[in-house]
Amino acid sequence: MLKYYIVSDIHSQFDLLLQALLDAGFDMENESDILVIAGDILDRGKQGDSLILFLELLIRKKRILAAMGNHDKYLCDILNQKATYREIAWNIEHNGFAETLLLGLSKSQLEEIYKLEIVHEMRNQFIQKYPVFAEWILTLPKYIEFPHHIIVHGFIDFSLKDWHDTSEKYAMWERGYKYQIPTSFTKKIIFGHTPNEYISGNDDIIYENQKIMIDGGAAMNHKINVLCLTEEQI
Repeated sequence: MLKYYIVSDIHSQFDLLLQALLDAGFDMENESDILVIAGDILDRGKQGDSLILFLELLIRKKRILAAMGNHDKYLCDILNQKATYREIAWNIEHNGFAETLLLGLSKSQLEEIYKLEIVHEMRNQFIQKYPVFAEWILTLPKYIEFPHHIIVHGFIDFSLKDWHDTSEKYAMWERGYKYQIPTSFTKKIIFGHTPNEYISGNDDIIYENQKIMIDGGAAMNHKINVLCLTEEQI
């Protein structure tokens, strides 16, 4: 039976992820253990290289799923050659994007990131170093739907006639802890994006009716929560 180990907001904290998965019983040799990430893989932390190489092992084994987070989108825009200098500068200043850019650049090059050729250099070097990861992250969906759960980074837009039409921006950016889920909706929503410390005062998983909030604050070097569900439960 498959078992899903659900995390979010890793933010390049590989040591925190590895320890959390070990504590939860995740087995790299067990083909039935699947890692699921509710967005925000890189940025802020300094262990992006180790994290990516670990994830590439799981990608090759087809033992990983993920929903697109806003920080994942920053990298995808670079890879898709859609990022603007203003966006890059903003994400460096406010979102820890420099740590991800340095995976494909030197520190001296980072100082010239406003030059088009430096942006192209970062993209090319990143793809060369992490071809499996680069191809995979570009395919991430805005949410993952299971029989009993939805996994998303931000939240689902219930103001729409059909929530399946939730925009990518809403799914990545909205702060789901602020909203109620309609009584007609029968599934539970697992999401991150907002560190639980800001919501409840501690980093542990928050269960609130049909909402399951799992961001343990790894971006601040706190912890990574792991929610384990079997294929029958999920």
